[in-house]
Amino acid sequence: MKMSLNATSIRRVVASVLAFCLCASLVFGFSGVAQARGSDDYQKNDRGQLQNYEPYDTVQSKADGMNQYDDTDPRRDTSAAQVKANELERKARFQQGAPNPLESAGDSLKNLGQQVKDNVEEVVK
Repeated sequence: MKMSLNATSIRRVVASVLAFCLCASLVFGFSGVAQARGSDDYQKNDRGQLQNYEPYDTVQSKADGMNQYDDTDPRRDTSAAQVKANELERKARFQQGAPNPLESAGDSLKNLGQQVKDNVEEVVK
């Protein structure tokens, strides 16, 4: 029986050795649960308890958006959207129509007769 080493058989041998090394490192290499080095890794919070995260200062200024920050990315140019929103608002106000000035004058004239009558009664008394 003649054995020849070709590229496929060499790849299989290398893959088998690597798989064996990986399995061995998983079984013997890890100690299990990660633990902190000591209590000096922790900081005390305002209640005097230990905490394992670093407090940070806010970078953005607070606004009216979600989580008290702006809803848009500050790097994004929103001027075109603002112009479009202003134009739509102007069109909506125009479509609602301006109040009719004659309407308020008509209401005043309707009540004019009653007002004159009341004034005359006050003068007569």
